[in-house]
Amino acid sequence: WNQELKELSPLIKNTWSTKKFIKKISRFEAQYYRCSLQFEIDQEVIPVGMKENVLLISDPKKELKELNFLHLSLQSPSENQEPSQKRFLNVSYILEKDKLFENKTSFLKRHHDIEKKLHDLIPFSKGSLKLRFPLEEDHNSQSSGLLFPTEMPDFELFRQKALKQTVYAMEVENFAELFPLNLKTPYKNLYLTSPEILSVLGSEGKFLLALKTIEVIWKQFETKKKQATKQRRIY
Repeated sequence: WNQELKELSPLIKNTWSTKKFIKKISRFEAQYYRCSLQFEIDQEVIPVGMKENVLLISDPKKELKELNFLHLSLQSPSENQEPSQKRFLNVSYILEKDKLFENKTSFLKRHHDIEKKLHDLIPFSKGSLKLRFPLEEDHNSQSSGLLFPTEMPDFELFRQKALKQTVYAMEVENFAELFPLNLKTPYKNLYLTSPEILSVLGSEGKFLLALKTIEVIWKQFETKKKQATKQRRIY
């Protein structure tokens, strides 16, 4: 998932060279929202291979959204809580913007199906996996350990948080298209990337993304260097 590009607008000076770029950013419209759940799970049943982040893709030939594309991340209890064998499992999925305000029943079914997928992914998790947010019954949460502690009803808060997690659609056929030329900015050291999977893969993914960005900048530098060398030879 990509960052909210419109947040860049107030940070960029409105000059003759940047007007076109700012206008382009303002035209971007979110087509999806990222919804987040939180489960509680016994640490003993968590597979060794599940470390920082996991992407659960059921069918790579179908669209990467809803139950076909789940982003899982493990979270330890905060320091002010008593140590326990429990850990928090945060699950995010992408939902079309027109489905966000469906009735609660459709969300309950969707979240129940997600829980079944987690049982298939994590053996022996039945009985040790428990949904913490959003709960079916509206309640006032006073616990600081929740994913989104608040006095607002869970499903109302669930929607409010999703509205802030916008996702833009872009069809990418190869890795190079993650860095399209049409997203170049007027600033030489500012590069924008398309929505990509690497950004959600924890520290490893961010490291790979940084390496790719450096590679793009270095190639541009080498091209300019060759041009300058050629010009000196001509002169």
